[in-house]
Amino acid sequence: MLVNLLVFQPSFAAKEAYDVKKTDIFEGYVVKKIWLTAYAVPQVALSEITYTANVALPKDAKLSDPNKFIVTIGMERKRPFVVVRIPAFVSGSEAGVVNQVAGFSLSINEQPAAPNKLAARTTDVTTSVLATGTWYKIGITKTGFYKIDYNFLTAMGQKPANIDPANIRICGNGGNMLSENNAVSRPTDLLENAVLVNGNGDNVFDNGESVVFYAVGTVAWNKDSADQRFTHQNNLYTDTAYYFISFNSGPGTHIATQASVPSGNVNVTSFNYYASHELDLVNPAEIGKLWYGETFSPQLNNTTQSFSFDIGATISSAWCTVGFASTSDIAGCSFNVAMNGSNVGSSSFGTPTTGDNDMNIGYESGSAACNSSVANVTVTFNAADQSSLGYLYYIELNARPPLIMTGDQMNFRDWQSVGTGNVANFQLQGANSSTQVWDVTYPQAPVIMNGSLSGSTYSFTQDAAMLHEYAAMNSSNLYTPNYIGTVPNQNLHNLSPVDMIIVTNPAFQNQANQLAAYHQQHDNLKVIVATTDQVYNEFSSGGQDISGIRDFARMFYKRATDSTQLPRYILLFGGASYDYKNRLPGNTDFVPVFESAESSDDLNCFCTDDFYGFLDDNEYIENDNIVNTLDIGVGRLPARNQDDATAMVNKIINYTSPASLGPWRV
Repeated sequence: MLVNLLVFQPSFAAKEAYDVKKTDIFEGYVVKKIWLTAYAVPQVALSEITYTANVALPKDAKLSDPNKFIVTIGMERKRPFVVVRIPAFVSGSEAGVVNQVAGFSLSINEQPAAPNKLAARTTDVTTSVLATGTWYKIGITKTGFYKIDYNFLTAMGQKPANIDPANIRICGNGGNMLSENNAVSRPTDLLENAVLVNGNGDNVFDNGESVVFYAVGTVAWNKDSADQRFTHQNNLYTDTAYYFISFNSGPGTHIATQASVPSGNVNVTSFNYYASHELDLVNPAEIGKLWYGETFSPQLNNTTQSFSFDIGATISSAWCTVGFASTSDIAGCSFNVAMNGSNVGSSSFGTPTTGDNDMNIGYESGSAACNSSVANVTVTFNAADQSSLGYLYYIELNARPPLIMTGDQMNFRDWQSVGTGNVANFQLQGANSSTQVWDVTYPQAPVIMNGSLSGSTYSFTQDAAMLHEYAAMNSSNLYTPNYIGTVPNQNLHNLSPVDMIIVTNPAFQNQANQLAAYHQQHDNLKVIVATTDQVYNEFSSGGQDISGIRDFARMFYKRATDSTQLPRYILLFGGASYDYKNRLPGNTDFVPVFESAESSDDLNCFCTDDFYGFLDDNEYIENDNIVNTLDIGVGRLPARNQDDATAMVNKIINYTSPASLGPWRV
């Protein structure tokens, strides 16, 4: 066998002959899986092809050329492999004759694997921040400066006089979604955030003192370097980002001030503004990740709706992108987009939403004149008939306003000053004696800019070899977080290797513990039970995220040094729903399920728990160019209530009891 030739060799070149039977052919292809020693696409060559002449072409096959084979690599329980898909049917020498591949030789020349520098590291931490000390969970709903003051501490039930401001520690990774791609790096635990202490240094939290920190909300902004614009991504799983605060875990990390002030060579008096409007209110297809906001209906007389963006300073134009969708039994629906009366664009749908097509989705973008400090985006839905419905997906704006302080705080950044050797000299107008600017490019480690105030202009310089993100505050009137509650100590990062991982909604923890005890006694399995809250706290900064659960399983998988330490099963205990945010009455989102990005076509929409079983570094469920394989058995008990949970566990236990043995099982 070829696999026996490869196991002990760091790299190889091998040739193997294969015979092909009809049963070896699937959907017109012969498929061969070959183990490799390195995760890299090998050189593959096909030779010595033989054929069986004059065969019938199966209905699921197409004529092709065996040399147009498809090579795809994958990883299965830490073992790399390649899958070669070879077309099995070709045209014969005479018209109408079909020949089937009967045999061939396959040569594999393995290539060295490139270092995987981006592979997610989830095994570095063995002690969670939450393992010791007293911790409290707080929530924030938008990005910006937040203040912990005397009144907030009192509302938490704390006695400020017993708190030393220098000992306030805040940990958290912000509210952006974790990547579903295992190769994208992520924090291994909660990160500590540097804070600014405004106090008199007497080790007592007095009235009038505060601790300020910068927090990242649930809307991510991704850079488009080519067009020097930004696109947003709402968190699909939560509208609140969570942080953790402690008063008795030792001194906190305090914010640094810019050590040296470079001389600027590029003046910055304007900046890249961005904003979005997206409400996730309805999912007409009832599957997939996409949710939509406002509904446009001829019957409700709301087919034209306007949305206002206060930019803070007058701009001549803005780049506007609008996403929308429609459902209609007949073709002909369309959308028009305008901004301050200037046309952005229009799109029409030439097909109805019938059969497998649940939604028609479209996007329109372009630059339009604004000539105001307020951009009013008007979206008009032209319905094909009275029963047609339109939906707004999102509105996104990119613009270049002057750099003027608006409100008590603002964020800004500047593409135009970025370049090798550039040092940006930012000139922020509308400043006062209280103005501070933080470089928040790395949100957990912000730096106070060492600038100067001249009149109402605050100037500072910073290296501009890369794009930086800044946040400015003009007063102490900052955001206040929401107090969630006390967090019991936990330390999932310190768990030993296990055979079975049970992730349960807290509502079903008793039943999950009962099932774990049964498998430990009956099957001699090492089992761990963790609640979704515990997993989210350590692996997704306290917020619901399917990748947090997957990363928890990956922790055990990546730590395994041999096959005996690899986890074997993960059980999800609780029902699931396409509604991650509990908008539906009676929703059953107890342990979330993966939903496909495709959300408009019944044939291509899907939900699956397989996501939790793709644990190797290079696996990514949305990547069709690799083979994702299950590295662990995945199951679910879809309990919707306590009675469901109890009945399911009892049924599993009773199934192996002597009383359940009928004659057919004896």
